[in-house]
Amino acid sequence: MPSEPALPLLRVELDLVADSEPIRGHLRDPSGERHGFHGWLELIELLRRAGNTSPGRSPEP
Repeated sequence: MPSEPALPLLRVELDLVADSEPIRGHLRDPSGERHGFHGWLELIELLRRAGNTSPGRSPEP
């Protein structure tokens, strides 16, 4: 079976506030910028933006 080419990986760091409801904390994106979030939708949006960042490509707004 042929192996698939390796996909590039992006590293993000996630700090969560323990026992918070809703979820909240900070995410450090691949460029090193730190972003706060409060709730699942904000976290998902930050992850989406981080995933749309690649070398030579600007992050989507």
